[in-house]
Amino acid sequence: MNERMYNSFVYDISQKEEIEEKGNEKEECLCYRELREGELSQLIDKSYSRKYISALNQTFKDFGINTCIRISHFLAQVMVESSSFRYTAENGATDADYKGYKGRGLIQITLETNYRAYELYENEINKKKNKDVVCFTGMLANKQKLERIPYSVRSAGWFFAIHSSLCLYADKNDFIYITQKINGGLNGYNERLNFLKKIVAKVIHCQEREIPTNFNFKESKAYDNSAMSFAWGVWHDDFLGKKGCNYNREEAILGYERCIELNPPDTSPNINRFELKKKFPHLLVEVKSKKIYILRNKDVAKERLKQLKRSQ
Repeated sequence: MNERMYNSFVYDISQKEEIEEKGNEKEECLCYRELREGELSQLIDKSYSRKYISALNQTFKDFGINTCIRISHFLAQVMVESSSFRYTAENGATDADYKGYKGRGLIQITLETNYRAYELYENEINKKKNKDVVCFTGMLANKQKLERIPYSVRSAGWFFAIHSSLCLYADKNDFIYITQKINGGLNGYNERLNFLKKIVAKVIHCQEREIPTNFNFKESKAYDNSAMSFAWGVWHDDFLGKKGCNYNREEAILGYERCIELNPPDTSPNINRFELKKKFPHLLVEVKSKKIYILRNKDVAKERLKQLKRSQ
């Protein structure tokens, strides 16, 4: 064999081994191992995958987000909340909005109560490790720490795994409940679902279990929650014009019926971000002790249910 033939032979072997290695890597289960930069770059821009891969893996380790299905659900939510890791502060919100506590971090932690809860968590960890106290409240500079690594990532891990106990629901593959716990409604539902499908297809090759990406509201924990059932009706109701998922009369009826069936208390108003007061001014109820007017979820549900069934 001459030198040219030998070099060609060696090149073919090494090229074949490289292809096989990449193939094996692609099919490797993600349970209990670190996510690779190359895998993350299949989902986000390479500059962001380089920036975040180390902090992500540390967060996965620290918060027990350590199986294919947990990582899948975490990433699907974070991808939407951060616009594919581009933003760690809420777009369109000023530093004065939400009384100074706008959405920050990869999962957009919002409101002072959540900032303080996360601050308390980190300082309990720091105390055990004899580290300095960290502050996320008070001065603007403290709050902005959530916009930068490591806290932009750790705060997302804390909110997902500790504050909202969503690893449990990731294990149950309850995408609907996880979305509502993180978003408070169904904003970006289709986008989150598409990301989950992409993650499962391109990155996750779980050998422990299958990860279905078709979801039924009746099988979700959200089905046992009156506010979440109401939201399911609202977001599927084309009359109300909410964006995030496909309008569907049957699903809207299902959500409203379940909300009424669960019989939320009369003092349970709809969340202000649903922006329904202008649609139903005749249903406003005065709460004299607080000098405010509220909409009760079940009142709106009853009216929309009647109208939807009438138009069938």
